Amino acid sequence: MQRQIRLAEDIISVAPENNVKDPVAFARDRFNPNFDINNLRSGAIEDLTKTHKLDFNEQFQQYIESKRKKVANATINVFHETWRYLQAFEVYRNEKFTFESFTYEFYDALVDFLTYDYVSYGFKNLQGLKVNTIGKTIKHLRLFLNDRMRRRIIPHIDISMFKTMEEQADAIYLTMDEIGTIYKIDLSHNLQLEQHRDLFVLGCYTGLRFSDFSIIRTEDIRNNMLHKKQKKSDHWVIIPLRGYAESILKNKFKNGIPKISNTEFNDSLKTIGKLAGLDSIIKFSHKKGNKKISVCKPKY
Repeated sequence: MQRQIRLAEDIISVAPENNVKDPVAFARDRFNPNFDINNLRSGAIEDLTKTHKLDFNEQFQQYIESKRKKVANATINVFHETWRYLQAFEVYRNEKFTFESFTYEFYDALVDFLTYDYVSYGFKNLQGLKVNTIGKTIKHLRLFLNDRMRRRIIPHIDISMFKTMEEQADAIYLTMDEIGTIYKIDLSHNLQLEQHRDLFVLGCYTGLRFSDFSIIRTEDIRNNMLHKKQKKSDHWVIIPLRGYAESILKNKFKNGIPKISNTEFNDSLKTIGKLAGLDSIIKFSHKKGNKKISVCKPKY
C-alpha cells in the first residue's frame, strides 16, 4: 500500500515539470501498480503532447468502426449523425478543432449552434434541432471522449460540464380501432405499402422496436410464442402472438420478413395513415432555447 501511495505521489510530482495543468487527472490516467516512473521521467510524457495533435475526425471514425460489431446498425447511424452535427459546427466556426478544443466555451457554443443555426439535413428551411436531439448529440460526444480517454489515446479532459438535456416529447397514440382500420385498408395495388402496413401492425401487437420486429425469423416462433433477443438491450423477451400478429406472421410473412429500410418504412407510414383517414389535427410542441414552439399537423 505504501509503495502505491509513493508511486502516485511520484507521478504527480513529475506533472508540474512538464507543464501539466491537472496533475491529479494526469496521475489518475497513468497509475497502475506496475507503473515504471522512470519511463515517465525519461521522456514518455512527450507522447502526451502528441495526443493533442491527433486528428479528431479520424479518431471518431475509428471509434465508429470499433463499435460496428458490438451495437445495432441503428446505433451506428446515431454515431454518424453525431459526427455530421460536429462537422457542421466545424464548418460554421471555420476552425478545425482538436481534442484541446473541448472546453466549456466549446460546449456552450455547440449547444447554441445546434439550437439556432444548424440547418437540418435534407430540409433547407428547417433551422435548429430539438432539445432531445441536442441532448443525444452531447451524450454520444461524451461517450466518444470517455472511450478515447479510457484507451489512453488522449489525456484526461474535464467534460463534467458537458450536460445532456432532454424534454418530454409529445407522444401520439393509436387506439385499437385505429390499428384495425389501418390493417383493413386494401393495399393490394402496392406491395411495398402492404408489407410496411403489415409490419407496422405486427409491431403494434408485439411492442417490439423496428430493429427487432423487422428481422423476425421463422425459428423465433415456438408454440404460438415469439422468442426474440432485443438488439438494443441484449435481453430476451417472450411475447404471446395475439390478434393480428399471429395471422400476419403465418399468412403474410410465412417465408420471412423482407429487408426493409427504416427510412422507407417511416415514409410509408405517413401515406398509410393518410389512406386510413387519420387526419385529425394534433398539436405538437417543443422548446427552442427559452421559447415554446407549437405546430399543428394531421395525425398521420
